[in-house]
Amino acid sequence: PRLCSAVLELTNAQNQQLTEYSLDMYLKMIEAEYEVNRAIKLVEYETVSYIETQFHQETSSRVQRYLYMVSNTLIPLVGDETPELRAILERLAKDMDDLFTLLLAVRHQDRSIDTEMFLVKSFTALLEFLNDKGRRDLYLKYLHELFIAQEDLGNYAEAAYCFLKHADMIELKWSPENHSQLIASQELLEERNFSTMKFEEQTPSA
Repeated sequence: PRLCSAVLELTNAQNQQLTEYSLDMYLKMIEAEYEVNRAIKLVEYETVSYIETQFHQETSSRVQRYLYMVSNTLIPLVGDETPELRAILERLAKDMDDLFTLLLAVRHQDRSIDTEMFLVKSFTALLEFLNDKGRRDLYLKYLHELFIAQEDLGNYAEAAYCFLKHADMIELKWSPENHSQLIASQELLEERNFSTMKFEEQTPSA
């Protein structure tokens, strides 16, 4: 599964044989992990990384190609004789499609008062998704992006809350460099009575 990203890169090859080979290898990785663990956590982990990386690099067409091939080529290859594996593949396809939709929502939405509610809801849904998948690294990344978005919108108390949540998750300690930021954030929270607010997402496992 650690080679999963490299194999997924080949699905975008212009050569049809390479594309078919990469899909076959991807399916074999899924089958191998499923046979041992009755789950595909490692493949799923690598696939989430691949989709987020491609999206971040503005190559979302590759993600769309992957989603299409999984739904229309890979799943049909798994016969009805292995319904559990087929169900896992269908769930993987749905989850990755959901991830792609959420990334689109947070990356291509104007940060204005008119779209504020939708933007925050999209970020919250993305954070919940990443939390469920145990992706602490990406959770922290998009929590930081939510902090920036809230700051851009002028929601300084909400931005401060994101900052403190992020600091708490990485166990940020006091230093002369971050002291003023931490104090200012805490004062904003207390001013708006956010200091007792509980964050709904659970801390993702490492």
